[in-house]
Amino acid sequence: MILKEMLGRIDDLLLRREMTASDASRRATGSPDTIRNWRRALRDNRDAGVSTRTVQPVADVLSSNVPWIMEGIGQPDGEANLDNLPVTAPLVTWVSAGELLSDEVSDVAIGTARAVLPPSDWIALRVEGESMDRISPPGSIIFVDRADKRLVTGGFYVIGDGEGHSTYKRFQARPMRFEPVSKNKALPTLYPDNEPTIVGRVKLTTLSLT
Repeated sequence: MILKEMLGRIDDLLLRREMTASDASRRATGSPDTIRNWRRALRDNRDAGVSTRTVQPVADVLSSNVPWIMEGIGQPDGEANLDNLPVTAPLVTWVSAGELLSDEVSDVAIGTARAVLPPSDWIALRVEGESMDRISPPGSIIFVDRADKRLVTGGFYVIGDGEGHSTYKRFQARPMRFEPVSKNKALPTLYPDNEPTIVGRVKLTTLSLT
C-alpha cells in the first residue's frame, strides 16, 4: 500500500533525525497530528489526503525530499536529484465523458514536477468533472505513467473500456473496484466485469492557482 510504504520511509527518517512524529509534524505544519493522522488513515483504510503539497513541509523538516518519501525514488537525504528527468509530457485531451482524443495534442512543461517524475512514458491529462475532486479538482493536470500498469491497492489509475473511453479513479481490491475520491458521495464506484484496460498509473497531480 502506498501510504504504508510512505510511512515506513518517514519512520526511517525520524529515527535518523532523532525526532518524534509529533515534533516533526509540529515543525512542518504547526499541528502535532499530521503524521499521526496519516497513520490513522492507514489503520482505518481511508483516504489520507496525502499529496505532494502536504508531504513537502514534512520532507523539508526531515531534510529529505518528496520523491523519496512518496515513491522511494532517489536518495533520502537532501533535495531530489533532477538530473536526467523528463522536462515535457504530451498533454492529452479528453472530453467530460472520458474519451482520450489524442496523445499528441500539445506538450506541457513538467517544471517542478521534474522532482518527482523519473524517466518513463508520461502523458498529462487535464481533469474534468468532480469524481476525483478531493485529490484533483477540475482543471488539475495529472501525470500518467503508461509504462506502469501494475495494479496496487490504493493507487490511482486512468482506465479504459477498450472503446476509447477512459476514467480516472482509485483502485481497491477485494473486491476489485475503481472508486471516486470526491466530496460528492453519490458518485458510483466501478466494478469491472472483465479485465480492465489500464492506460497508466497516475503519479502526480498539480493545480495552477494563476
